[in-house]
Amino acid sequence: MLIQYSTITLPDASFFNYQNIYIDDLTTLPEYRSKGYGKEILDWIKQYAIDNQVENIHLDSGVHRSSAHKLYFNYGFKITGYHFALDVWMVNKGLKYGNWGSKEKYSST
Repeated sequence: MLIQYSTITLPDASFFNYQNIYIDDLTTLPEYRSKGYGKEILDWIKQYAIDNQVENIHLDSGVHRSSAHKLYFNYGFKITGYHFALDVWMVNKGLKYGNWGSKEKYSST
């Protein structure tokens, strides 16, 4: 298996009245990283978009994935916004976001 986790939404439904592909967390298994497979996957998705008159490909990626971001920038992706998330469960437990298992109190900074 090459892909560790990914959600790819193909354009059977669209937002903003355009045909879009949405990729959430394109992640290859560690032993397959930096070997060109991510680019091959993006090439396939791009060709699918061209063949099906899809106008945009959108991609979300975790802020800690700098090597993946290098691939996305080299491929031509641009940062067009921020994706914010609120982990209500952690806030409710009084835990600081990003410190799983920590006893630190939640902070918005």
